[in-house]
Amino acid sequence: MSSSPPEGRKGSEHPADLVFIVRRDGEIRFANRPHGGLSEDEVVGMSIFDWIAPDHRDLLRASLEEVFTTGSPRARDLATGAAEGEAWYEWRIKPNRREGAVVSATLVAHDITRHKRALQDIERKGTELERLLEERDADLVRAKAALTQQEATDDTNQRVWRRFRTIMDEAGEAIFITDPETQQVVDLNETACRWIRKGREEVVGRTTTELDLEFPILPPEEAELQFTETRDSRRPLVLNTCYHRRTDGSTFPVEVAVARHRMGDQEYILAVVRDVKGRQYTEEMLREIEAQYRNLFQHSWDPIYITARDGKVVDANPAALRFFGYHREEFVGLDARELFSDPEHIRDFQRMMGDRGAVMNLEVDLATKSGSKVPCLFSAARRPAPNGAIRGYQCLVRRRDLPDQLVRPGPVVPGKETVLVVDEDPVQLAQTTSILESAGLSVLTAGSLERAVVLFDEHHASLQATVLAAEAGDERSQQAVEALRHLDPRAPVVLLSSGDPLPLAESFAHLGIAAFLRKPVHPLALVQKVRQARGPDPAT
Repeated sequence: MSSSPPEGRKGSEHPADLVFIVRRDGEIRFANRPHGGLSEDEVVGMSIFDWIAPDHRDLLRASLEEVFTTGSPRARDLATGAAEGEAWYEWRIKPNRREGAVVSATLVAHDITRHKRALQDIERKGTELERLLEERDADLVRAKAALTQQEATDDTNQRVWRRFRTIMDEAGEAIFITDPETQQVVDLNETACRWIRKGREEVVGRTTTELDLEFPILPPEEAELQFTETRDSRRPLVLNTCYHRRTDGSTFPVEVAVARHRMGDQEYILAVVRDVKGRQYTEEMLREIEAQYRNLFQHSWDPIYITARDGKVVDANPAALRFFGYHREEFVGLDARELFSDPEHIRDFQRMMGDRGAVMNLEVDLATKSGSKVPCLFSAARRPAPNGAIRGYQCLVRRRDLPDQLVRPGPVVPGKETVLVVDEDPVQLAQTTSILESAGLSVLTAGSLERAVVLFDEHHASLQATVLAAEAGDERSQQAVEALRHLDPRAPVVLLSSGDPLPLAESFAHLGIAAFLRKPVHPLALVQKVRQARGPDPAT
């Protein structure tokens, strides 16, 4: 059969993760949904290795054998599809036991293609930079060879000057030398000439103002005093928020390093201008990845907390604070060992972390602030420092006593703004609830429109707003809003939609909706719309 990647990727109506149950030889005994153009029944009986890229099948086969042999779970990053790298999944393999023996294994595949491609893109850029460096080195070698030939007939001063000029002109950075008294350019290299599209003879003797550059080649006035009084006058002043404009009007970011140098009785300003668009792209991508991680951390429905290596809590998401019952100022700085009811579980954690470098689904009993003991599955991973040392651990908690339920918020809190959230998708319901609770709002949740009407009837007098997931042309949602309007005509309603908000606004135009937002909704936009919703009668 072909090795096409499984269905369920972005844009599919299926959940992102794939689940298989397989025998020791890889025969599939269960699949959680259709994929690859086949139904669940057609997939059963096939080999799991048919779904893996050929170069990675032996890795999965070895991991599967280890699970059946040792009875311990394993994890692998493997490619699927006809060619390695077409799509990447994180495969978590867990043994299934019967009467103490491993009889099968459960495989859960989570799509990590985007992260793999981001890493591959960084690696490609690193390779390109290495290639450019090799080319630069080759240019310098050629320049050195040219200098060697010239040195045979030139005197010592001429050799020094030509060596300096050749290296300066071969540099990839634009270099300007100016007189700080007259602000005239006294020299520049070939790269600078190419950037400004002028010959050396056209530039030397002109002032920096006449050149009309977008980036500075003299220290800015506000930095002049500090620049002059520095203990080491050769130490450069680095200016990052600069750009160069090409003759066609396009621009790219540059970094300017400005330094003073004295030659005899004369002082000069050396400005080295470097193209940093590649570095800026990498930094922006890293900031985006960090922001995505922070967003997942803050809005995860599972409790997550981070510790230093000594066990002190350094950060926690809102779900962790709710789960353990602490305020943030109480929880941050707490010794994480106090969260374990049984000291033996701490030793189990230490042994597993030492043996495997990670903890996965360790069965423990955790203690809340009130003293309640909660059976949980505990997972943790190391947090490495840039030098490779262990900075601490990131810990994730899931309750064992509620395997198939979401923990629902409590009743209306007197004195707090309350919002009713209605969404038949439990994951979206949890995410919206987490955003509003993080903003300090009390939240009621309804997983069905019928339940929403009942809760609204009981609490509409104290509701700040109702947040309801709906789509254009959804008659059930329109009927539900009409029922809310019948109970309280002034009640503000905010609609969330995964599609274009304009058709949704047309469908609900007659119902006086306070705001329309598109999923995935920005947390700040959702909180602002909810707090602005209670105002004049939306029907007026």
